[in-house]
Amino acid sequence: MKPLRASFFVGESPDRNEVGPKTHRSPDLKHLESSVERAARQWIGHYTKVQTDSLLLNNILERSFRDLGILRSRFGERSFFAAGIPWFATLFGRDSLITALQTLAYDPAIAEETLLLLAQYQGEKINEWRDEEPGKILHEFRFGEMARTGEIPHTPYYGTVDATPLFLILIARHAEWTGEMRLFHDLRVNIEA
Repeated sequence: MKPLRASFFVGESPDRNEVGPKTHRSPDLKHLESSVERAARQWIGHYTKVQTDSLLLNNILERSFRDLGILRSRFGERSFFAAGIPWFATLFGRDSLITALQTLAYDPAIAEETLLLLAQYQGEKINEWRDEEPGKILHEFRFGEMARTGEIPHTPYYGTVDATPLFLILIARHAEWTGEMRLFHDLRVNIEA
């Protein structure tokens, strides 16, 4: 019996001509596997290395970083960690801030990217549909058809009480951890808001 292989191309665009079926060859699974493994090793190698006498703890740490790497996403020019797959594979203020807090010891740049991205979408006005208020940090930012057509308020949505204080906590911890105030000064307007 021959194995059945199915490939799916998923695309989204307001221009229908950009997302039609594409002709492509079947992926080389061996090449794909080695590429994914190489990317995972590069991802893990970028961060502070923790080595213990416990093989179990070492394996847990490596697996945790691999799992975290799977949640890495991009939004414009900035990267962030999605809250989870599949439904939460988007930018969540609280979740990305907590992840950044928990990874400060491994790479403070995660916190910097997170803070800069969230500051970019900080609330500026009163908008009841989005629960937006001046100074609030977003709860969730969704993409896709429902977001584009305005069927959901998550473009971004600000209805949370924890993202804004976590934003302030993270910026203070980042300054404390790195010993530098550059990011704090860069985001001073956002902090005061």
